[in-house]
Amino acid sequence: MLKILSFLRSSKGQSLTEFALILPFLLLLIGAVIDFGLAFFVSQMIENAARDGARVAATIRSSTVPPAAPAFPTAEALASPGLSCTVPSCASSDSVVLKRAQAALPDSNLFNGFTITSTFIPASEGLNDARIKVAVNGPFPLAIIGSFLNSTLPLVGGNSFDGNLTLDRSATMRWEWQN
Repeated sequence: MLKILSFLRSSKGQSLTEFALILPFLLLLIGAVIDFGLAFFVSQMIENAARDGARVAATIRSSTVPPAAPAFPTAEALASPGLSCTVPSCASSDSVVLKRAQAALPDSNLFNGFTITSTFIPASEGLNDARIKVAVNGPFPLAIIGSFLNSTLPLVGGNSFDGNLTLDRSATMRWEWQN
């Protein structure tokens, strides 16, 4: 009888059991930190790419000198209004802006599927406020958290999660060659 009582009071294996119970939550927390840290990195990189593309677009002169009205630079130098491409195919584009924006992105699969779009915003009547907008957007896969949510949400009555976070960044700059 004493052996049974001493076995019940023994704490051998207690810490191992507690660790086994906490381990899934700890791994989920570490995975969330990794996923969202990587998403923040990608977000900053596409912001820099949009800014680089907009800066190139804002400094290119028009083909007509002097322009009768603020005109969008030549199609050879820039994109025609609303031109876009999807990474990594932007390198074959004729647009200097799209190429520059893609060049600002690291050569990594993290950025595949992102779309780069350049748009000319004409000046308001009587004002010299023509602007160039370059936007970069696309899906970012949340590998660890996405797979966890996709497998657990249906169990608790939620909709399935596709595991992607949509990132959208843009930069708008004043076109420098206005009358």
